[in-house]
Amino acid sequence: MATLPHCVGAVQQLMLQGELRVQYLVDMDSDDGTQAYLAAERDRWHISDYTSESFSNEFAAMNRGLELACGKVCVFIRPEDEMMVENTAACCAPILRGEVGAVFSSTLMVDPISGQAEPRNPNTDHLFLRTPCRLPSFFCSTELMRRLGGFDGAVYPALADCDLMHRVLGSGEEYRVVLLSTCRHYLQPDEDKPEALHLDFLRFIVAHRTEILQQCCEHPAYAIRTIHEIQRHTVRCTWPLEQSILDGLEKLLYELRVNVKPVVLRKICRRLRRRALVQGALILFRGMERARVTLKLCRGNFYVARLLSDR
Repeated sequence: MATLPHCVGAVQQLMLQGELRVQYLVDMDSDDGTQAYLAAERDRWHISDYTSESFSNEFAAMNRGLELACGKVCVFIRPEDEMMVENTAACCAPILRGEVGAVFSSTLMVDPISGQAEPRNPNTDHLFLRTPCRLPSFFCSTELMRRLGGFDGAVYPALADCDLMHRVLGSGEEYRVVLLSTCRHYLQPDEDKPEALHLDFLRFIVAHRTEILQQCCEHPAYAIRTIHEIQRHTVRCTWPLEQSILDGLEKLLYELRVNVKPVVLRKICRRLRRRALVQGALILFRGMERARVTLKLCRGNFYVARLLSDR
């Protein structure tokens, strides 16, 4: 409720503009006054409609929105986001004309205290390693999104948006990458990626092992980037990891070694071992909470180094 007025205010501008119509706000059965607020905004014609139901996670709620949608383009925004009306129509236009199935655009990351804004531009070059763009800046044909099955929150409870974007990229449909900022995201205090997101990224990387290895064969530098991303996620997870993730990472890291020059591989392993040793020594001098974080760093770095150097 604290951030929802920002979201509704931007949606209202789209409705008043007349060129585009916005349909539904989906509420996950909130009990903080959200439903009464949305009902009042609907009665004032500030939003078209809303639905409030119980969902297992936010991606199940988004699938409900996809099910209800009658428009030709879908874009999903969260309460802490604001659509930028001046660029929204431009990103919808090529989809409405049937030229592309999706558009990836930029997000302005806004610090609400200082007011400083920094664009986060879309990037479709690092397939299977990063999210192509933030969800509120991803415009997709409703028909295409439905054909692909929407968000798979059961497999990726924290990363279903990234999974859907990659399925769109792999669908064969034309898409467009633009540097227009279509959304403002207001950073929340102590905003950080939850551990579930890092676990989902590891699951996602493991699930696309074949595609990643193909990329590495075509672009050897991609192997080093993949190792870096695996290390970045493993150090943020509580150990031991799920056995399926461990088995998949073991196969992938062993095969990645073929695509990295031995001298570079030795350098990476030395750096990771050195980090693990320093972090291991620091555990004894940290408080309980910081010691747990340091232990994650130590185990993750040592694990990746061992798999890259063993066999």
